[in-house]
Formats: sequence, C-alpha cells, structure tokens
Amino acid sequence: MKAPGASLRFIKNALDKAKRDLGNGPSSFDTIAVIMLAYRIVQELATRWSRIDLTVDEAIKELSTLCATEMKVKGKSLCNKIPEPRESISKLLKAANVKMLKALSCHGIKVATRKKLPERRKSH
Repeated sequence: MKAPGASLRFIKNALDKAKRDLGNGPSSFDTIAVIMLAYRIVQELATRWSRIDLTVDEAIKELSTLCATEMKVKGKSLCNKIPEPRESISKLLKAANVKMLKALSCHGIKVATRKKLPERRKSH
C-alpha cells in the first residue's frame, strides 16, 4: 500500500465531519466510536494489502465495481448472483482473506433511495 499518512487523513476528515454534523450532542460518542472502528479496519486492510500498489481508498473503489445481478423467475426475485471477480479484485479479496459467495438470498428489498438529503447534511 502506498501513502501511509492516508489513514491519518481518513480519521481526521471523519472526525471533522462528525464534529461539523453533530457538534457535541449525545450521539457524538457513538459516532466517534464508529469512526475509530472504521480507522482500525483501514489499518488492518492497509496491512493486508501492503504488497499491492494501491491506497486503501483506491482498493475499496476497485472492490465497489463488483456488483451482484438480480436473478428473477416469472417476475419474482430469487437471488442476487455475484459474478466471478476480475483478477485485480481477486487479488484484493485473497489478500484480505475474504471468500466470496456465489449468490445472496434476495427478498426484493431496495436499499438505495433517491431521497434528498436534509439541508444541514449537504456539503458546501
């Protein structure tokens, strides 16, 4: 992995965003705990991907290109099939010791929305 300071920038940016969005309210501690866990995950991935010439951010963006395909029979969702990953993604998964499933059960639930963000959450 390159740019060892990237994980420090990650935590600083996440803490700055949490402070800006939440101030010092009761959920601030929970948010900081999640950020610290995310920081620890970034550190672990950086260690596991140390022989790969990508930053953790670049590697995650690469992994995000692997998408599932919804399988339907007679209009009813059966499962989400995960395609065979290309070589670059396979290397990342192997280095992180992740074993991919061939398919995921599908309940027809939509997780992404096009709902507008509240004004306070929009970045300027």
